[in-house]
Amino acid sequence: MDEAAVPLAVRVEQFVQKLRSPEVLCGNESLHELSTAFMNCQLLPPMAPSEYLEWLKREVLDKEVAIDSPMMMGHMTNTLPDYMPEMGKLVTALNLNLVKTETGKATTFLEREALALLHREVFQKEEQFYEEHMQSRTSCLGTMTSGGTTANIQALWMARNRAFPEVEQRGLVGAMKGWAGAVVLASELAHYSLAKAMRLLGLGSESLIRIPTDETFRVDVKAMEEEIHRCQAAHLKVLAVVGLAGATETGSVDDLEALAALAERFDVHFHVDAAWGGGLLFGHEAQWSPNVAGLFRGVRRAHTVSVDGHKLLCTPMGAGTLLIRDPCDPGLITNSARYIIREDSFDQGRFTLEGSRPAMAIYLHMNLRCLGREGLALRVQKSCELARRFWELLSDGSFEGIAEPSTNIVLYRYIPQYLRGCEPSVLKAHGKALDEFQISLQAAQSLAGRSFVSRTSVRAPRYGASLVCLRAVFGNMAITEASLVETLREQEVLAQQIEGLDKAPGTDGPTSPSTTTGPASETDTSSEFIVTS
Repeated sequence: MDEAAVPLAVRVEQFVQKLRSPEVLCGNESLHELSTAFMNCQLLPPMAPSEYLEWLKREVLDKEVAIDSPMMMGHMTNTLPDYMPEMGKLVTALNLNLVKTETGKATTFLEREALALLHREVFQKEEQFYEEHMQSRTSCLGTMTSGGTTANIQALWMARNRAFPEVEQRGLVGAMKGWAGAVVLASELAHYSLAKAMRLLGLGSESLIRIPTDETFRVDVKAMEEEIHRCQAAHLKVLAVVGLAGATETGSVDDLEALAALAERFDVHFHVDAAWGGGLLFGHEAQWSPNVAGLFRGVRRAHTVSVDGHKLLCTPMGAGTLLIRDPCDPGLITNSARYIIREDSFDQGRFTLEGSRPAMAIYLHMNLRCLGREGLALRVQKSCELARRFWELLSDGSFEGIAEPSTNIVLYRYIPQYLRGCEPSVLKAHGKALDEFQISLQAAQSLAGRSFVSRTSVRAPRYGASLVCLRAVFGNMAITEASLVETLREQEVLAQQIEGLDKAPGTDGPTSPSTTTGPASETDTSSEFIVTS
């Protein structure tokens, strides 16, 4: 290593260690304060890299979020294996571009192998199938993407091509041939990327029809079938049925077997969005998790499945995948050019929505080989066990669990003391006040910076209404049972302050009421970081 770079490497390592803080926030600046601190739009005289790093530490890193804090349980950022930062240096130094073999020669075939390893976990094809298609120029088992959003967009693009074979040449108007429109059916909990895909495909977000869920947040398959009949009667072409395998907000997994049968009966594309839950495939048949066992029956009948490596497969950000059951699917996205990605080439760019792509496949391939099924299953096991334990801790009366977790996400809310023990009808009547309370509580907790859970708004069937709730996500391997207890304890103290009840140190309960603190506004700049889900 160049002697001048050694101190820089040492400083970087020091900063990385700081971002492994026991608390979530390294600073308590609001988003408004940060936005005003980055107002320079003129290039200044060059500075040395070491000088820039010191500036970066002072102005950015000291005010960042400690993703690996044991108190961070609000989002889907997973813990990286210890070896991954060093591999990151290698991938950055190589600077390969896997759009074509000319800038990613051997790594193109490694990427194809990584996709085949994941494809087999999902679709369970025979050895001969992979021998035929893994490294075939004309086959595509899947593509690496920047994330689940791009994977979902490409999946619905394929569904559109399957439904309208001439659309790539003639466009929507020429290819739809008398249909009044085209729609996609998915759960009301479907990820926002599906609506984005519908807009990009020229169909409009209203063409994504959202189907209600049951009390466990699984899509109502019967309601989806009835909607298909209504669409057919209205001459609307159903492009795809989408199943969720790890809904972003709830962690729930739809009845994939029933959805697969539905899609087959009506001959429509079946896509499974497993961007978050795909990693559960490595543990879904394990004895330690009866609530997860069997959830993925039916996934192998999907035409396409999106799985994010940077979630439960523990890679750095930017390692999504779209897996394709039929490697010669007629709906494949194909591109070619005269200077690269020629029609007879091995270039993966022939099948991808994105052009230039870094060698993220190295991270995925390494984890599949170094952690293996056993190592990934252990991580999934821990995440599900943490969720189960957290759910159990909610039973003390201060909190209400919204739905028993089926995987590794828990939705809940704090119940103020004046509503404890009330019937659901009473809680429903106080719905707006309870919603505002959750917003205030999450804002206060986030601004304090010691711990973090996110929040969302979901329709809770037992209340027949949408409600705001807190959302704990368990992908961070630094979380412990002590973290769970401390997070809830902090929320209870903060909640009592919001209620106007100061909990005196060393006592078991609140003292005299103090001035009530009103709910935080969602546009309040002092809590802007906090209230963004």
